[in-house]
Amino acid sequence: MKHALFLLCIMLPLFALSNEIDNLKTNADVVRFLVKKFDKDYKGLSLFCGDKDQDKLQFGNNKFYKLDIDGNGLTDLIVDGYLVFAVAAEKDGSYSASFLDGNQSVHGRSYLISVDSTAPVSIIVAGFIKSEDHQHHTVVMGYDTLIYKFGGFVERRSNILTGFHFDKLTFSTGACLGKCAVFEMEINDNKTAEYNAIKDNYIEGKFNTIIPQVDFDNLAGLLEFINPMDLDSSYKVNYTDFPTAFTTIYFNGKSIKIRDYGEEGTYGLQTLYKILFSWRKKLEWEQE
Repeated sequence: MKHALFLLCIMLPLFALSNEIDNLKTNADVVRFLVKKFDKDYKGLSLFCGDKDQDKLQFGNNKFYKLDIDGNGLTDLIVDGYLVFAVAAEKDGSYSASFLDGNQSVHGRSYLISVDSTAPVSIIVAGFIKSEDHQHHTVVMGYDTLIYKFGGFVERRSNILTGFHFDKLTFSTGACLGKCAVFEMEINDNKTAEYNAIKDNYIEGKFNTIIPQVDFDNLAGLLEFINPMDLDSSYKVNYTDFPTAFTTIYFNGKSIKIRDYGEEGTYGLQTLYKILFSWRKKLEWEQE
């Protein structure tokens, strides 16, 4: 269910700059919207505990917020309940979900601290427990400052890499305990891509395609924004039975290899994985 929730994307009609998120008034409306438009699995999740239990803070548990998080003029949704995630409305009529928390988060349990919607792209601060002293009942909090860009959350940056040239990207996933997509993908600077669907994908076999310019530019833009040189070579979650992502990014005549057990290394990497997982179904693949 991990990537089913992580990659929610349903085509829906949008009229002018309004969408169905604008009509959501209560927590119950949000749940019905998610069940009807995204995934029936939401029906079995306790996203909220009821309006009576809402946190009294401006940003607190058991609430939802309607705002434009990516600056495209459409109303988006942030849900702060059992899970913390955003639903972004795209101009092409699609909705896409990106998680701040749950088993999709970088730090485990994350908390919505604040949202600054006055900026061209909303600035979101998420908090997490950095360390905890149970004996003295104290915790040290850490904070991530995020924006929604390239179709997902990324860490906000002030020093953007300049002179970036994308050469190639290779990506593969490993198996997990249960049902997880196992595949390999290679993307080249001439927009050609190869896809080896090994197990638990929509199709199986070896395929190739030409990536549409808008999708290729979005991928290259994401890689430039997150700056591969700032990434670690290894990430891992502190629980078992999850898949591992292997990524090699070639750029400017250099390369960096990343091993990511749990596929949650950074928010930027999660957005990269979201793109590549979605391309399995989105792109028009021709079998070799």
